[in-house]
Amino acid sequence: MGRRSVGLGMAAGVLLAGAVAVPAHANTPVACSDTALIQAINDSNGGLNDHILDLTSYCVYTLTDADGQLPTVTAPLVIHGHNATIRRDPNATTNFRIFDVAGTSLTMDTLTVMNGNTVSGGGVLVNLGGSLITTSVNFQGNTASADGGAIFAGANASLTLTGGTISDNQASNNGGGIDAFGNVTVTLDSVTVTGNRSTGTSGGLDIVTNGQAETITNSTISHNTATQTGGGILYNGSGPLTIAGTTIADNHVTASTFSGGGILFDPGSGGTGTITNSTISGNTVTGFTNDGSSNRGAGIFVREGQLTLDSTKARGNQLIGPFGQGAGIAATAVNSTGTLTLQNGTTVTGNLASGRYSQGGGLYSENSNNGVTVFVTSSHIDANKVTGTGSATAGIYNNGGTWAALTNSTVNNNTAPIAPAPGGIYTTVAITNTSGSAFTGNTPTNCLLSPAPVTGCMN
Repeated sequence: MGRRSVGLGMAAGVLLAGAVAVPAHANTPVACSDTALIQAINDSNGGLNDHILDLTSYCVYTLTDADGQLPTVTAPLVIHGHNATIRRDPNATTNFRIFDVAGTSLTMDTLTVMNGNTVSGGGVLVNLGGSLITTSVNFQGNTASADGGAIFAGANASLTLTGGTISDNQASNNGGGIDAFGNVTVTLDSVTVTGNRSTGTSGGLDIVTNGQAETITNSTISHNTATQTGGGILYNGSGPLTIAGTTIADNHVTASTFSGGGILFDPGSGGTGTITNSTISGNTVTGFTNDGSSNRGAGIFVREGQLTLDSTKARGNQLIGPFGQGAGIAATAVNSTGTLTLQNGTTVTGNLASGRYSQGGGLYSENSNNGVTVFVTSSHIDANKVTGTGSATAGIYNNGGTWAALTNSTVNNNTAPIAPAPGGIYTTVAITNTSGSAFTGNTPTNCLLSPAPVTGCMN
């Protein structure tokens, strides 16, 4: 996939309480005007204040064409927003972002950043080893003509976002909400990423990094849309991705290249990910892929790498259009050996592949070049469905992948058209390690007419 370049950065501020009863910074609020805010940031850069700004409570600081972008942050800066808003004037005729952070730190709380419009990072650009640290900050209605509608982070930057929202932002290339590209560390906790759009890849979060640990916890990634791939999240990093306690719901891919309505997991050789106690639901992929190949993984598409789902639900995801593969989860290994593990009560339920010649309403696996290995233990692939002429196998469709384990699990009550059978499991490679598993109530058959046997699965 084609990528891009851009630059700039940030770090952090520490406040020490004084011996007196008032806060050590006890600053006079920045007056409610664009010129006062610009002057305050310039003073901070020049060391003329204590690098801590208190904004006027509920003020709307409006940046005009004459103002342009706020001064680039070149010294550590803390902004206490007090529910203020900083926005580009809705009537502005020139394009500019709100914040540019150059190799230092910007720390903000209780603030809204709106309407920035530029090439990359409509709200904030962070680069050159800089850091952005936010608490209860909302990024709303920002636009990038290339990457990162709300935030672009690159070149050794770090993002640490706690609470707040990333909403209604858009990009023309990558990352309608956030684009992290390069040696970037991303940490999101209790953040809502919703209603963002990209006409390229990843409506919500686009994370393309080089070995850093990326963490998303207790967050919601919902109602984001991408034209090409990764409606909610696109992950293409060689470091570990951890998602925990997070809902990834109702995201959409509309004309895909690689699909992945909720998540496209595509880290390359050795890249790992773990999704724990999370829900991936109601995500969709619509239509043909751009290259005419199959749409894959309305919930999750594991294109390569090693992904583990632990106590996680993939439910109610839909592939809409012909030749869909794996409405709940699709796993292949395009450029390197891949691994998919489902464990500890993970469920793949109620997913639907609705077009002609669809395969695998619940889970699709494939030997594509290097091959994928699947481990399913103590998990459930139940009540999934495929419809449409020539569609086959609502539970598991395995086209050459290796199933190392399908143990203490269920593949029950999945529904496919009367022909071709089976409805439960279709596999071209024998699945033999099935101890403790049940295969019942699948339509038209459980495993009958599968090219290779599944031990313990009858009729």
